[in-house]
Amino acid sequence: MAETNNSPFRERFTEIGAVLKKEEVNRTALPSTEGLKLDTKFDISQLEGFTGPPIDVKGVADKVKPVGVGDLRIDADLGKLDEGIQKIQKQQINEKIRKWIEEAQKLIAKRQFRPAIKALDEALTADSTSALALFLKAHCLYGLGDYNAALTVLDGAQQYARDSEMLVLILILQAGCVRAITAAFEAKLNALMEKKRFAEALALVESELRRQPSNVAFLYHRCVVLFAMGKLHEAKQAAHAAMQRVGPENADLFQGLLSHFTLEEHQRYLEAARQALRRGDPAGALQKLQPCRAELAGYEQYEAIRSYIEEKNPRGFFNTLFSSREKILSLTEPLREKLLLWLLAEELNTGALAMNEAKFDQAAAVFVAAAKIDNRCRMICFLHGASIFNGFQQALQRQDKPLDLDRAIASLETAADLFARAAADPIVAQQSKNLRQAVLAYQAQLREVARERARREQEAKSVNDLIKDFNALMDNLQNNPIGSVSALENAEGKFRDLRQRCDKLRKNRTKEQGREVLDQIFTAIDRNLEQVDKIRKDVHKNQLVNECVTGFTSMIDYFKRNPVRNHNDLQTARNMTRNLFDKVAKARSEHSRGSEAWQVLDQVEAGLNNVKRQLN
Repeated sequence: MAETNNSPFRERFTEIGAVLKKEEVNRTALPSTEGLKLDTKFDISQLEGFTGPPIDVKGVADKVKPVGVGDLRIDADLGKLDEGIQKIQKQQINEKIRKWIEEAQKLIAKRQFRPAIKALDEALTADSTSALALFLKAHCLYGLGDYNAALTVLDGAQQYARDSEMLVLILILQAGCVRAITAAFEAKLNALMEKKRFAEALALVESELRRQPSNVAFLYHRCVVLFAMGKLHEAKQAAHAAMQRVGPENADLFQGLLSHFTLEEHQRYLEAARQALRRGDPAGALQKLQPCRAELAGYEQYEAIRSYIEEKNPRGFFNTLFSSREKILSLTEPLREKLLLWLLAEELNTGALAMNEAKFDQAAAVFVAAAKIDNRCRMICFLHGASIFNGFQQALQRQDKPLDLDRAIASLETAADLFARAAADPIVAQQSKNLRQAVLAYQAQLREVARERARREQEAKSVNDLIKDFNALMDNLQNNPIGSVSALENAEGKFRDLRQRCDKLRKNRTKEQGREVLDQIFTAIDRNLEQVDKIRKDVHKNQLVNECVTGFTSMIDYFKRNPVRNHNDLQTARNMTRNLFDKVAKARSEHSRGSEAWQVLDQVEAGLNNVKRQLN
């Protein structure tokens, strides 16, 4: 925008910018991501801990496997009950109770359980040993949610069952009842455990065990509560005792508990080793593991840490602390990932929290710190890439700050690399592939925007060079007013050169390419050329006055250097004086009496008269 002033040569122009407008960047940098599920979120609580998943308080009922009878093994699929009941309908039914059984089956099909129980009670009055009638009654009680009563009836049904099909159905329903009772119990237990009311939780478990002393879930939870109370020795004893009671089907539940207890018991050593590894001190980490070496040897977590330490140090390093006969576990990629998540737990949690609060730059900084410890964690690569991607999208939406294209392109390049590495993790593989595809599309668009910016910068440079030259000329004319014809001609030549350049730049330019400001400059140049033309006559008039002044000064200097010694010198001096008198007279004809120029000429003429008197 030009700044105007009525005084000569005061206009100036501000250089134009080459930065793209915000809406231009946003519009250009939004590639199509149709068909891609761009999910940058991941709940890190889903990740299994390095020392194993936390002890389950609510889901044990679903993990308990029903115990068979003799060589008969079953599962707890309650969906098989309907199929089994249909088969029963085809069996030969005792004629004494046929009427009641058939009526009960029709009512059960309609889920009218209470009327069905009445019919079955009539059947049992007639034949109290009917396993079929007892089973169907238990099925009705299960449908009504009276699981304890159903179990009592099923005990009788099992006693009178004569064929394996009936026995399987009874065992399936028993397992379903136990599971339902256990699930309700676990909800109560979990509420107490969350409030750390461990004594009440233990009392609840033991009261249930008095009713069902062989319930696998109740035995399991008794171990868990004892452990939570800090009674590690008692918890271990309870787990060993339970393994003797529950049979091989469920022994692995308690074996898992015992492993968890052992790891927790030695957690302080593992944590000390972890901190040493975070400091980059594998030798120190190895020393921290020494106290638990015998107890944890063979545990996957312990062996994984040893293997990780070996990656950081030469194999011979272990000879001083471990027997050469000990074999170091080979780290698989899934196991290494779990170990790295454990090693980088602080960064994982802090970074995820920052992401949840939309502090993406802060999250990225945290993940950079994690990479300095070890850059191979795929989940952190995913979260780091997601934080960069989200931060970029956040920057696109900001109205108060222009997007830094170069930084955005570089950060997206980093994100693409991170997603490529994260894609090796099955948990986030598809998310990573989709996000990488989107990042690459954004990156391509931003590079196109950068090329457009470079083109505009080049266009702006020629315009800005013109503005600089125009402003410099105006500054010079303001600081050094035109006082001679040569200065006038020099200024006019420069204005005409600028005009020619400006006219050439204006051709085929749009408003965005600087056409508007070029039009303004062109008009300003023409105004200044008009101004030059206006002062032309004054410059010529003033130049004659100036020539009189400089001529007089030069003449005096000449006489000082060449004093008059003879007739020829005198004649030369008189001619010089006469010529200068003529020039003063001509100059006076161009100016009005009393003007500043007239006064200057008076002074010159007085000097000439003084010289004339001396020459006479």
